[in-house]
Amino acid sequence: MTIERSTAVSRFGGWSWYALGFAFVLPLSTALTSVLSLGALIWAVMHPATCLENWKQARTQPIFLAMLFLSLVVLIGIPIALAHGYNPWPMLGKHSRYAMFFLMLPFFQNPEHRRAFYIGFGLGALLTLLTSLFVSATGIPLLNAVARFDSATFRNHTEHNLFLGLAAFGLASWLLSASVKPAWRWLGWLLVALSAADILFLVSGRTAQGTFLLLALLLIFTTLRERARTALWLFIAIAGLAAAVMLNPESAVQRGMHNVSSDIQSYQEGQVETSVGYRVEFWRVTWRMITREHPLLGQGTGGFSEAYRQEAKAHGSLTSPTANPHNDYLFYWAEHGVGGALAVIFLYLAMLHSVRGLQSLESLWMAALAIAYGVGSLANSYLLDHSTCFVFFTLLAALTASNTEARGGAAQRA
Repeated sequence: MTIERSTAVSRFGGWSWYALGFAFVLPLSTALTSVLSLGALIWAVMHPATCLENWKQARTQPIFLAMLFLSLVVLIGIPIALAHGYNPWPMLGKHSRYAMFFLMLPFFQNPEHRRAFYIGFGLGALLTLLTSLFVSATGIPLLNAVARFDSATFRNHTEHNLFLGLAAFGLASWLLSASVKPAWRWLGWLLVALSAADILFLVSGRTAQGTFLLLALLLIFTTLRERARTALWLFIAIAGLAAAVMLNPESAVQRGMHNVSSDIQSYQEGQVETSVGYRVEFWRVTWRMITREHPLLGQGTGGFSEAYRQEAKAHGSLTSPTANPHNDYLFYWAEHGVGGALAVIFLYLAMLHSVRGLQSLESLWMAALAIAYGVGSLANSYLLDHSTCFVFFTLLAALTASNTEARGGAAQRA
């Protein structure tokens, strides 16, 4: 996969300002994200013909089909939950965020809307970076940050690292592909370096730290195929940063590794009140619930929480009940059976499949999004949590629209 040169950002107008504003609040505020998400519905109501035509054209695309499959699995889970005596409606409300993909897909057919969205998301990530660095430099607690322990300000540490890592990857890949004045290029790489230092040294969040390193390897791999010398410098810079992290016992990565080791030891000794201990226990009880009860059809939409409570009470658990097992694959298997687990896997595979043969910058971002969420979903509920869910489905809509446009252009040239 190669990276093509991007076009200059044009002046925004009309709904592009909405795209910029909505993207700006995504990494920052749950309340504002919920409020501004209504704009997507308003736009769709104002442009019904555009939406219908876009959905008609997209009905054969792998990602669109994967999203339909995931949505269908959730809907089929409603009568299953009712048959088991569970209430499906609150969980159905959570899954209604999937609608953002279908509403934003036709909206992002406009390239100006996409550019505004990417810039807005980058500005929101920049604000999280600057405030995190401020907390670390001054020791003054700000918003959610805890000085000297965790400088994530607007979001929790996992979300902070995930969103900032995606933004840093997007900026780095753009700098490698675009024609930028030297002063702006140096500023851009400085922001990338500061983002890497913030994620690896200052803010906890082990899963997102790991996926950030995977994205760095993806960047090296894609650059190596076209620009070996640049890839070498990237490798040297990342290797140097990794060495600095490993040699610094106060880095967030080192603290995280120490905590993982300590948590595992504590769990083996019967103490589960740790980050790793809770997850291991959640996974153990959930897997037992899946294999003992309804492995094929699941508990139904909204049935996980009560079914988990009953399983934990009947067979003993070292933790209190939970609403999700901090693993999307296990959660969807428990609620929706084998079809639920396959729906999640198919979605991530469809994302990777959709970029095969494409050489656009946005196709690289699609691969990065699939890796970050596909790996992160092993230890987090990315597809259920409010902020990570909104970021995923809106970015997915924008990148899907871009890839559909790119494949259409390639077909016409052929």
